[in-house]
Amino acid sequence: MITACTQHCSNGCSLVVDQHDEKVRIRGNSEHPFTRGLICRRTAAYQAHRTRGDRLTTAIFHDKVTGRRVPISLDEAYDRIAQKIISLQATPEAILPMYGNASFGVLATPSKYLFDRLGTSAATGSLCLGAGIAAMKTDFGAVRAPSLNDLQASRGIINFGHNTRSQGIHVGREVSLAIARGATVLTVSPGDFDGGKAMGTHCVIRPGTDRFFVAAVLRLLYDEDRFDQAALDRTVNADAFVECVQSIDIADCLARCDLDMASVRLAADIYTNGPTATILGRGLQRYVRGGETIRFIDALSMVTGNIGCRGGGMHYVQPLAGQLGPGFPRVEKQSARRIRKALLTEDLTTADPPVKMVWVEGTNPVTQGQDSQAVAQALTERFTVVVDAFMTDTAQCADIVLPCALMLEVEDIVKSSNHECVNYAAKVFDPPGDARSNYDIGRRLFERVFPEEAFPEAETILDTALARGKTGCRLAELKCKGFAAIPPLDPPFAERFDHSDGLARLPDVLHKDAHDIQAQDGMLGLASYIQTRYMLSQIPPEAQVGLPDVFVSPENPILECIDVDKPVELVTDTGCVHARLRPRAGLHRDIVWFPRGGWVQFDRCVNALVSERLTDIGDQAAFYEQRVVVRQSTVD
Repeated sequence: MITACTQHCSNGCSLVVDQHDEKVRIRGNSEHPFTRGLICRRTAAYQAHRTRGDRLTTAIFHDKVTGRRVPISLDEAYDRIAQKIISLQATPEAILPMYGNASFGVLATPSKYLFDRLGTSAATGSLCLGAGIAAMKTDFGAVRAPSLNDLQASRGIINFGHNTRSQGIHVGREVSLAIARGATVLTVSPGDFDGGKAMGTHCVIRPGTDRFFVAAVLRLLYDEDRFDQAALDRTVNADAFVECVQSIDIADCLARCDLDMASVRLAADIYTNGPTATILGRGLQRYVRGGETIRFIDALSMVTGNIGCRGGGMHYVQPLAGQLGPGFPRVEKQSARRIRKALLTEDLTTADPPVKMVWVEGTNPVTQGQDSQAVAQALTERFTVVVDAFMTDTAQCADIVLPCALMLEVEDIVKSSNHECVNYAAKVFDPPGDARSNYDIGRRLFERVFPEEAFPEAETILDTALARGKTGCRLAELKCKGFAAIPPLDPPFAERFDHSDGLARLPDVLHKDAHDIQAQDGMLGLASYIQTRYMLSQIPPEAQVGLPDVFVSPENPILECIDVDKPVELVTDTGCVHARLRPRAGLHRDIVWFPRGGWVQFDRCVNALVSERLTDIGDQAAFYEQRVVVRQSTVD
């Protein structure tokens, strides 16, 4: 059966599910123009995740006075939740719905229609992409990415921190094909995590200092009169930008980023012998100066003539391709108040009037947000409803947990930010027990809160989303084909930028922070890169037994005073986690890598160590700004 992956991933794979007796095999659809038979190991093993023994199959009520958790019927759960919502209708800002992207399907968050209708508070900002999106909107007026297929027209590719195995195997495939065609590839990253040949030449940069490396490249290009004047003429502030570049000291920048002049010259040559594509990973913007970093990379691509041409451009995220339009009817009411995701506990604590109810769907903010223990406390202190398939750290804080259906158990349609197709996600299996689709959960609640109003039908929502997109395909046709594509995209910004004057903006200030130079006072930067085996926090309990492994460079001097055969502890102002320290080649010596996704309840959560911080723009969480002390543990 042809279906699709709807998980939190930009690849948007088309899948084929084969069933023989009781065996299930999930493979990539070889007929799909982007997937071409290739899927990641996480998706190939999804049947094991879907059938985990700790799967929730009944609604759970948590009596926070006695601490008891008991199963309840769905009707009782819906009634309790609806009663709470109705009691707060007069003050809708007292309700905070929080959403993530556990699924990118059109029907993934239908309860949003209910809460938008009420005019509740809204969780705003970002845990992942906000600073980069804000930077690109500042520079270009919108976020637009080329098709990944355009990499085949690239003579050069600069990859800033995108792991082509754990983060995007299809990106890795396209980069490898470009290399086979003769493209030169440079990867700039604080760590090499088995990126393979697709990484090309690897420059191991000091974490959080990419803007200084880029600044050094810009100064070299300026000194050698290699700026593209036609590209500068397409900007509104070229003079101020050039003045900023003239103030850049290459030697100072190299000291800050811990790279050499040969790396700078290699990057300069690749950018000026284009077309050269730029690939941006998800870690660049997780520092306080994350937005500024993206802006300087934008500028480097811009002034070398690599914006607006096929084979160039910025590969980050593609929200504006137009594969789908909105499926739900428009709701007139606006959110009464905004609560920032990156400063969740601070904003919840200071909210006036207070937030009394939190709805969590498609996300695990305790594990995935900053300062996990503080987030857990804030949720526990409020009436919290969590929609999830497992008793996650966030579900542990809930008054009511509603069991939800997972991928392959619901019908949906989904687009991707890496290709131009809309995929049909067929329902392959029935969800277990009382687990229900997010659509069904949202509808049942809406009917209780607004009994006189009709909730949109699922097929109508899907067909409307398709009709408002550019595929020219309707739902019945998509079900037969499995996927449909919009016409090929032209290179973004070939004619004009999305600012009203049609011109781009360039950065004109390079901030220098004291801690940019190196790890200080024995503290290391804390990096929490994703794992190849698991999707974020979708890690089964049996894989979280014992101490977690954390990694440092074999050149890190900390190894001279620590016995790696004994436990260590990672300590910050927000917490302490015990671990096993392991040397790993390819990491910069100023960081410790603590793989992301472990749970608080198993003492394996990296974000229990991270304080709440904001990036410079975009209201994004600055996870990687955290410094940590690593020392020998006194506990065996």
